[in-house]
Parts: sequence; structure tokens; C-alpha cells
Amino acid sequence: MTFSEIFSGSSINDPAIMMGRRPFIINGKHIKVRTYGDKRITVIIRTKYINDNASKFLIITLTPVSSQASSSDGHDSFYSSPAALFECTENGQVVFANDAFWQTVSIKKDNGFNIDKFKLDNAASSMSALIWLEKCNSMRNHTMKLLDSNKFYSLNISTVIRNGKSFYCGNVEDITSNILKQKKEKHLLYHDPMTNLYNRTAYEEKIKSFDIKASATVIICDMDNLKLINDAFSHQYGDYAIMIIAEALNKVFSNNFIARIGGDEFIVILEDSQNINIRKKISDLNTLCNIPICSNITAEISIGYCDFKTESDYKKALDYAENKMYRQKYSKRSQRQQKLLNTLAAFLYSETGETKRHCTFVSQLSCEIIKELGHLRAEELKSILISGRLHDIGKITMPKILLKNKKKFTESEMKLMKNHSEAGYRILNNITSSTTIKEGVLHHHERYDGTGYPYGLSGKQIPLFARIIAVADAYDAMTKKREYKKLLLQPQAIVEIMHNSGTQFDPDIVAAFSKVNLNKLSLVF
Repeated sequence: MTFSEIFSGSSINDPAIMMGRRPFIINGKHIKVRTYGDKRITVIIRTKYINDNASKFLIITLTPVSSQASSSDGHDSFYSSPAALFECTENGQVVFANDAFWQTVSIKKDNGFNIDKFKLDNAASSMSALIWLEKCNSMRNHTMKLLDSNKFYSLNISTVIRNGKSFYCGNVEDITSNILKQKKEKHLLYHDPMTNLYNRTAYEEKIKSFDIKASATVIICDMDNLKLINDAFSHQYGDYAIMIIAEALNKVFSNNFIARIGGDEFIVILEDSQNINIRKKISDLNTLCNIPICSNITAEISIGYCDFKTESDYKKALDYAENKMYRQKYSKRSQRQQKLLNTLAAFLYSETGETKRHCTFVSQLSCEIIKELGHLRAEELKSILISGRLHDIGKITMPKILLKNKKKFTESEMKLMKNHSEAGYRILNNITSSTTIKEGVLHHHERYDGTGYPYGLSGKQIPLFARIIAVADAYDAMTKKREYKKLLLQPQAIVEIMHNSGTQFDPDIVAAFSKVNLNKLSLVF
């Protein structure tokens, strides 16, 4: 028989609908259909769509009303249907259900079941399926969670009247895997994968939709030295610093909106904040963040905040908080710079084999040379002391096995080691804005004849600080004993410096070097 013949004369007589061209689900409706014996009987119709890869199937179950209580041992389509079908009273107690139903809800048939155990999977409501039906009489693809279970179900239920009594008929489908997948995708969409805090997408949606019912506070935090940690010690340590800040924010501002909106930038929105001691919270946050990441460098942050009472005030409050944060960052820049320079120098001495004596001697000799050139301004003298002291700071990024090598470098090892001058420039670029300090470090291995590295600069193209440090570094290296190089006495080293004037070294710098009282300087070191 065709669809048209079965359903002719019923309230559903369009075979196009039954073939799924117009999506619909009908459950529990009583209709009359034609049988093979050309009789018309009343049945309960239940429909269910199933997606199987690229194909779509429609399962139609027709159950004669007279056989509702038939045994599951028979061949009643109600009981043999692969769909989890059930019928329950107005009180929610299941009176008829097929085997697929009991398997789907993972409950033994003898224990009975009440659909009141299904609760809406909605953070704003825990309404049960029964209460929903009492209000709306039907359910269409409602996602529910089973009480005392981690499973999720899709429910389709209709109200039917039989012999003057109301019943609920429907089907249930286990959609746990789909829901968990959706929740994971949603979580990834709105959360930062590293810290598990909300991300910028979540933040932007938050400020578009949140409704302020009382005073609130926006707090903006920015890490002070993330790029330095990444450049000097690797991104692994930088990620660790970010995690420390995220954990601190979670501890101090738990149950509030916290987002990582940039690489080193975080934002907190405290709603109903009138009874919160913000200053105490920020003090606690600074304490928790003050944990050494590597050497003595900590995950320090600058913080700004502002109260606001309406959504329209938020932008002004955010701008104020951000300006306050930057003022704090700039106000402690000098103190932070000196601390970082000392920390990096200490790390250089302990990890690379470069001694404090060598770095300090090169720094002081460079200062004496620049004085002989007539440069006496205090700021310039201070800068060359820093540049000379940290001329090899880039070595902290080199492999330790290379730094511990006591033999002469191979060609490949030397090629790798030459990267340290550029690494040193990147590190100092995070600490100081002084071009002379950074360029002194970057170019101190350039040669006057243009055969040096990293860029092969020649003559006066090489920055002054770099030309000075090159002489001071070479002199100390020649007079310091090494396993693979012969130690030179002071007069021999001076002669060697003179011999390389105009090729390796700037003649003007060599002339100034020759005037320095090296004996007096050597006594100090």
C-alpha cells in the first residue's frame, strides 16, 4: 500500500509531508488509517527523524489504540520500535513504554519511571518536564537532563485525550554526545585555551548584553615584563607567568567575570561591587602575582580600576581605568628597569660563564675610553656603563651545552653563538628605550673593516658605544686565561690592539684606549 492509501481520509493525508520534505514531528495524535483489509482503525501515530551520514530517515510508528496494553512479547510495533516511546499519566507516571525507552533512560522497567525526573538543561531554570507540560501541553525537541545523571535527552511529548482522560505520549532520545560536543565547542569559542578564563569574544558579548542593576567596577590588568621573559628565557616561562596571573585573578575575584583579552592583558568586571574593598583585593592580587618566574624576575602587573553605575557609563570607566593602569606602569618604570638590569646581570654571571669581573671591567674600561674622547655628560657615562656591563646578555638565550664548552668553537657552534648580539638587543629593547645602550650591545662584534657581525657594518657606520666596547672586550679577553687561547701580558695585549687598528678597531678609539691608565684600572679588578 502507498502512503496515500494508508492515510487517505485521515488528518494527515499528504505523502509529501510523510516523506520529510516539510520537517515535522507528530507524537501521540489519534488518527484513522486504512488497513490491508480495507478497514479503518484508530491508531496513535509517532514519528521520528534519524540522520545517518548524508541520508535522512523518517520512522513512523502506528499503534492501534486497542492494543496499548499489549504485551512486549508480541509483535506490536509500539514495543518493537527502535524509537524510545512511552505514555504516561497526567502525573507523569509512565504506564506504557517499549524496551528502547528503558534502555535509553538506563532504568530497569520494574523500577518504574516518572517524567518529572527530566529537568530543563538551562542555567536560568530547573523546570521539570512535567511542570512544562502542565503549562504548555506539549514539548518539541526540548533538551532535558535526567536527575542524578550526566546524560542529556531530547523530548517530544504531546497531550492526548482518551475516554475523557488526558495522557502524555512521546519519545525520548539520548543526545549526550551531541550536547557534550556542543558544550566543548562553545567553551572553546568563549574561553582562552591557556588560562581557561573568558576570552575577548566572550568579553565583547558581555559588554553588549550585561545589565547593571547596582554599582559595578571594571578592573584592567597588564603584565609588565611578559615580552622580556619570552625573549630572555623562552615562551615556556612566559606562559607560566600568564598562568600565575590567571590563577591569582581566579582566587581574588572568584565568581566574577574575568577575561584574558590580549597576550598580557586581563579584565575583571565586578557587578554589585559596592560592598567590596577593591584596594584590599588589588593588594592581595599583587601579592599573589609576586612569584619568581625565572631567576628573580616576577610576574608583576600594573592595575587600574573605576566604578560605574550604568551600562552607558562603562566606556568612560574603562578609559579611566586603562589610563590609571598606564600611569602606574610608567611611574614604576625606572625602579623596574634597574631591578631587571641587576637581575639579568646576575643571571648572566651564574648561567653563562661570563664572570662579574669581566663584565664590570669591560664596563669601566669603556667608560674610561669615552672620557678620553671628551664625552663627559653623566647620562652618557651611565649609559655606556650599562651597555658594557650587559654587552653579552644575549648569551643567556644560548644552549647551555654551548656555553659550557671549554674548547674552541666549531664553525657551526660559532655560527650559533653569533646570534647572541641580536638576542641581547631584543632583551634590552624590553627594558630601556636608550638606542645607544641597545646598539652598543647589538654591534660590539662589528669590525672597522666591515668583516664583523651581525650586519657587517664598517667605519663610522658602527655606533660609538659598539666601537668602544669592542676594544675593551678584546683587551680583557686577551689578558684572561682560556683553555684554548694563550694568555697575553698587558704590554702584549696593547700591542695587539694597536696592530689591529684600522682593521678590527677604530683608530680613534684605539688612540683613546692607549691613554687610559690600565694599571690603575686593573688594580680595582
